Amino acid sequence: MSDSYDFSDQFLRGSQAMHFLVCFLSLRTKETVPLTFTTFGRSLMDSPEDDFSTSLNLLKDLGPSGLELEIRCLSGFPELLSNFLRLIGWTLTTRKNFEAGQAYLGLFLKIHAEEILDAEEVVDQLKSLIQPELKVLGELRSALDASAGLVAFYRNTIT
Repeated sequence: MSDSYDFSDQFLRGSQAMHFLVCFLSLRTKETVPLTFTTFGRSLMDSPEDDFSTSLNLLKDLGPSGLELEIRCLSGFPELLSNFLRLIGWTLTTRKNFEAGQAYLGLFLKIHAEEILDAEEVVDQLKSLIQPELKVLGELRSALDASAGLVAFYRNTIT
């Protein structure tokens, strides 16, 4: 883990900055801070199954360092890890912010790979993302193929 973080993000103000600092210190000392969730962590816990828009908007408002720190702060809480994967599933099923969801998932897997393997609930949640992911990627591939066909058609008619 890097020893320096940029805490200058606009998002880090007042009590939110304190939550980040507590999370950061708990990560550095490998201690668990009892139920001290960041704003994003609380939002994940409070989100209903069918609407993670508030949680996603919190992530989108963060800079790169704040985003990484928020995802790192999910560590140690299997329920938060599972809810994060539900958020990613929500982006797939609603087809909103697909690219952001994929980027967040990549970072999440990079940071929490070992911890995920130890939590069966999280592994099951991750497995449940496979089919929606394949479906959305298939639809995206088909839309790109259709676009490529139109471009080829127009190119041939102009020349």
